[in-house]
Formats: sequence, structure tokens, C-alpha cells
Amino acid sequence: MIRVLLADDNKSSLDYFAEMIDWERYGFQLVSTAVDGENAWMDFQKHHPQLVITDIQMPVLSGIELTEKINAAAPDTVVIFLSSYSEFKYAQAALKLKVFDYLLKHETEPDTLLKKLFAVKEHLEKQGQQKKILSEDELLNLYQEYVHGQQTVKPKYYPVLKHRYDFYYIEQNHILEAMARHLPDSTPLISEALLKQTCYQDFPDVSAVIKTAPYQYLVLARTREETLQMGYQLRDRLEDMLQASFSAVILGQSLSSGECMQRYLSLSEQLSQLYFYPVSSVIDSGYLQNRGDDSAFLQDTGGLQKTLAQRERPSVHLVDEWYSKAIQLKHYPSFCRITELFLTDLLQYHQRIIDVGSGQIFSVTDPSAPAFWCDAYSIYQWVKQQYARLLRILPDTKSRYSEIVSETIDVISRRYMDVNLNVDELASQLHVSVSGLNTIFKKETGQTVWKMIVKTRMEHARKLLEQNEYSISEICTMAGYNSLSYFSKVFRKTFDISPQAYRRQNHEKTGH
Repeated sequence: MIRVLLADDNKSSLDYFAEMIDWERYGFQLVSTAVDGENAWMDFQKHHPQLVITDIQMPVLSGIELTEKINAAAPDTVVIFLSSYSEFKYAQAALKLKVFDYLLKHETEPDTLLKKLFAVKEHLEKQGQQKKILSEDELLNLYQEYVHGQQTVKPKYYPVLKHRYDFYYIEQNHILEAMARHLPDSTPLISEALLKQTCYQDFPDVSAVIKTAPYQYLVLARTREETLQMGYQLRDRLEDMLQASFSAVILGQSLSSGECMQRYLSLSEQLSQLYFYPVSSVIDSGYLQNRGDDSAFLQDTGGLQKTLAQRERPSVHLVDEWYSKAIQLKHYPSFCRITELFLTDLLQYHQRIIDVGSGQIFSVTDPSAPAFWCDAYSIYQWVKQQYARLLRILPDTKSRYSEIVSETIDVISRRYMDVNLNVDELASQLHVSVSGLNTIFKKETGQTVWKMIVKTRMEHARKLLEQNEYSISEICTMAGYNSLSYFSKVFRKTFDISPQAYRRQNHEKTGH
């Protein structure tokens, strides 16, 4: 919508033009109807209209004086004068002020007004496209100059440097690089072209959008009073149109492009603190804290590394202790390092530990988890849950089972996908008879060795079917079977459903 301010000290004339057409039907929004020049100027500063239609002669502040103020404050604003034949000398003065056009009050009909409005719309579209090109190039050049030391600002951009902008930092929510290196990442990287297209088409105030890093953008917008509201509108529209989550920081208000870039550089390190707010947050940069030198805490994480290497069993308390401190300090480098250390520790148990009672294999990967790995607190809770789950199924070999049973469980956890694994081979490897191994194993766990192998393979197959990444014949091999028909038979006997039907049922339930 093109915002329109209408000003005329004649109330009848003002109402006549205000009601002459259905403004919104044609893409215009009548934001103000002012009864004199002074009120018009106040409303102009409040609403920042793109089109002003004003009577030439008004009390307090004439149309010409109003136009001079508008030209000084916002030279891109389109002004149309309302005049009569007797005011022709004023209309001539309008030419010097670069007024877009004028309307004769007593001869203007709806068709005449619409013709003028369509010409204004075409002018603003061309002006907007050119301004966006200039502003985006200007911002990108400034970014390269300030960040990379490339003196690339061209003389043709100098006139644009005087414009004032509201400044936003937009980030697509995504998982930590430390996690993405080790675990599957389902965060789709939104197309730069699509994001820019959404900003430019849906927000006439947006003048420039540049990408500074994967997932990260800087946005310049025409200065307005409600920067926080604009931040929420940007976030909501991007999420609706691009089907991804975004967070935003309001970096500044009514700044020149050079001041915008200086503001960005002064806050660039603190912007990582956005990770310590809930997903899809919109905050003012005043909430970002200058933490000073927290390098000592980063160095302290070496103590965590030693503790993890020396302790015998995982500790949820350790997770609470280290994450709480990192989140309290909002110290992003330490948070990343802590996450990597805990994740590396967890991965040594990945698909190697079996819950003897259920046959469930401990697995760190979870296809649905990445959607929740986009803020510090969610990662902290996820890591804590992994350790709690691991502790529930991690066998305490010194107290729960005899040495022979513990060794059997360990071999099964490492080799359950091996098609050649069977009870005879296990007994031979452990230097006991098959009957002797089964007797002691059943006494301590309540099941035979073979039942444990089958249960573990079936749980693994069930998880693979839920992930929907592999064909059933591939899952058959990955579960330790070389016959698809036999695999299907065992699966049906275990879960009372075929592998195909189980996958279909899970798809209907979860949607993926």
C-alpha cells in the first residue's frame, strides 16, 4: 500500500477528495486528512507518507512551505498540489519545488484522480527499484570497506549516503556449527534471492538487504517511529513466506548508512548473544551485553575435557554445571566448546549401548531433534536428556552383571548389525559352551542370548523405518539379515505388523 496524506483547510473539499474513490482498492492507504499545513507536517512526521496531496493556500503553513519542509526531510516523497485557476501563479511556483503534478479542485473527477494516482504508483515503483539497487550496492560497498578494508565506495553513491535509515539484523535460526559437524542437520538454508524478494515486495520501507554470512542479513529501512513493530513484521512475514524461523535485532534508528555499518561492527561480537534468547526473538540491541574479556572461561573448558576423559560414568550434574555458567554469561565461544565436548563424549556410546530389557540401542541421532537445536537453552536441555537416557540404559558392569554377561552385552552392542553374529560364535569367542552361556545370561537378564540379539536388531530396524531415509531392503542388511523375507517375518512376529505397514503407519502419524 502507498501511504497518502491529504491536506486542505476547506473541510468540504477535504471530505470530497477523501471519499472520491476507494483508495485501498487501488493500492493506496489514506493515513491522514489534515485541516491545515501545521497538522499536515505533524502527521507527515508521524506516518511518513509516500504521497502528499495538499492545498496550496492554507493557514499557519501553506502548501508551498509544507512542500519545502517535506523536500528537506524526505526528498523522495511525491507531492501533488490542489489548486484553482486563481492560484495558477502558485502552481508555477510548484514547478520550482519539483512538485509531481497538480489537480484543479473544481474539475477533478474520480477518473482524473485515478489517472494521477496510477502515474504516481508507476513513478514510485521505478524510484523504489532504483533506490533499492543504489541502497543495496551502497550498503554492500560500505560493508566491504569497513569489514574487509576494501575502498570501494563509488562517487555515484555519495548522494545516497545522506539518507537516514532504521537498521536491522536478521538471522535465520539454525543449529550450532559444532553440532552440525557431527550430527545430521535438517535446517534448510533459505535462498538469498527469496529472502530479498520477500523483504522488498512486502515492505515498501525496506531500502536494502545484504547477506553478511550464511543465515545472516542486514536490512536498511526507511526511518519510522515503530522500529520494534517493524522488526516483528519482518520476522513474521519471513516466517510465513519462507517456512523457516527467524530472529531479529534492532541495531539502530534514523542513522546514515555509514553510521549503520559502524553500529554493526561495534556490535558484531555481541550479536551471537541472540543464540541465548528464545527462537524467533525480536530484541533491541540495548539488551546485548558487552561481556568484556571472558577468555578465562573459555580456557577453563579444558578442565571439562579432562573431567570427561577421567570419570567412569556420565554425569547429568556436570551438564548442569557447565551449561548454566555459559548461559548466564551469554558467552557464545564457550557454549560452542562445551557443546562439542559433551557431544564427543556422547558419541562414544552411539549405537554401542543396549537397554537389556527392551533391546533399545542408545542413539545420539534423532531426525526430529534439529528443529529444536536453534537456541542455547534447547541444546542444553537436549544434551541433558541424552545423558539422562544414557544413564538409564548404561549397564553398571561392576554390580549388575557378571563379567561373562557384561562381555556378551558388549559384543552384541558392537556387532548386532553383523549378519554372521550368532550364539555359537559368541560362545566360542568368550570360551564357554552355548548352553552355559545361555544359562547364565538368562539367569541375570531374563532372556536368552539369541532373543537379545533379535530384540536389538528389531529395535534398530524400527528406528531406521521411522527415519524414512533407507529402503526396506537396505534396512534388512543394516539390521543384520541377508534375507528380506526372513527379516520381514521376524519383524512381523516381533511387532505384529509388517515393515512396510509400520513405515506407512508412522508416516501417517508423524507426517514424515
